[in-house]
Amino acid sequence: MAKKTELTDTIDTLGVAYHEVGHGLAGRLGGMPVRRLRIERSWWTGKVSCGYTLLQPPTPDAPTTLWRAYAVMLFAGQAAQLRYLDSAGILTRAIHNRIETGSRSDYEYWLADHKRTGLTETAARKAAEAFCDSHWPRMTRLAERLARTEQLAGSAL
Repeated sequence: MAKKTELTDTIDTLGVAYHEVGHGLAGRLGGMPVRRLRIERSWWTGKVSCGYTLLQPPTPDAPTTLWRAYAVMLFAGQAAQLRYLDSAGILTRAIHNRIETGSRSDYEYWLADHKRTGLTETAARKAAEAFCDSHWPRMTRLAERLARTEQLAGSAL
């Protein structure tokens, strides 16, 4: 991890865009209908405050393969964001911890449904990292577009 810790608005926006594209692309390619990806800014500061991906999670009776894709989708957001920040040369332990804390809801979804996936957390995280590695050029194009427009339809994935 690099030493520099300064996050500019552009880097922070791209980080959130990569996070949401990670979720959206993994969900879509995993067989889940993805409706929209969005980045929101604080009305007070104008800085990125959050992002979200609207998708349809598997039903309880869905096959294990779909639940495994869901697990990859949950961790692909964080994996993509961390990879981007590392490639930008600004990933530090403090930033890594901030992203883990910010991804708490993703982790809570994992805890609620992990038994359906048949995967350990470590295996799901590794699969998400491998997914990001294999789709990185496409993720980059989509994240740059999402950062610029602040919204993408699921069909754009």
